[in-house]
Amino acid sequence: MLTIPIALVALQARADDGDLQRALIEASCPTAKVTRLNPIGKSEVYEANCFGRRIKIVCMNGRCSADDPSLSRDDPE
Repeated sequence: MLTIPIALVALQARADDGDLQRALIEASCPTAKVTRLNPIGKSEVYEANCFGRRIKIVCMNGRCSADDPSLSRDDPE
């Protein structure tokens, strides 16, 4: 009898996708534990847990961007 191993799909996403990985690197969190959340429209949404810091990552049309709530968008550069 031929046995074929079956991989179970977990709810956690792996950051294998190149642009998802790029977004994690830009957020200074390349080894985060990433969980796939419910999609919003055509956007894929992930939550990355990086040493207790939670970052939302939204991917649409193959492009991902991280939204780190600890960074204020109002701060001048």
